[in-house]
Amino acid sequence: MSRVRSRDTDIERVVQYHLRRLGYRFKTHPNTVLGRPDIYMPGIRVAVFIDGDFWHGHRFNTWESALSPFWQVKIRTNIQRDKRVRKSLRSQGINVVRIWQHDLEQDTESCIVNLVNVIECS
Repeated sequence: MSRVRSRDTDIERVVQYHLRRLGYRFKTHPNTVLGRPDIYMPGIRVAVFIDGDFWHGHRFNTWESALSPFWQVKIRTNIQRDKRVRKSLRSQGINVVRIWQHDLEQDTESCIVNLVNVIECS
């Protein structure tokens, strides 16, 4: 568990690389924003969360029974926290973008295009 990174993961660095290449400026994991988004653009108020499939429970209902009770509770808690943070940020007028690990690994270009569309519309 101690080797599991919570920031600057490979999938985060992929998105950061593409955004920098396109000329966007952003902050990573700012303490001043609720939920400490992986990428935050304060000028246009866009928060990007790049979520790992396991830790954030992608399609959790289909595989939760394979886990011990500890992990079931842990991941359910993560899912609930993600919902609270997203709702709170949206109520503050911040656009929230969520990128799933599997989406990024399957089609990075599409994820970046969608993210840029949100940025440009903000």
